[in-house]
Amino acid sequence: MLFENNLTGSIPSSLGNLKSLMNLELQKNALSGAIPASLGNIKTLQFLRLNGNMLTGKLPQEILSLVAVGNLSEL
Repeated sequence: MLFENNLTGSIPSSLGNLKSLMNLELQKNALSGAIPASLGNIKTLQFLRLNGNMLTGKLPQEILSLVAVGNLSEL
């Protein structure tokens, strides 16, 4: 869990390579830029918390697909 750590910059697209990741909690940081579509590659992801950042753009369709199949409980 990396929430409330004053992280800056963008979310690395390489996080999409973490195929066994279940929780990604990056809320309440200073992250900016777009949410990488590669996060949709993490089919085991159950919780994704990105609130409280300065992210821009729409939620990528790849991540919305995880929600549609019930793999993701929270955004």
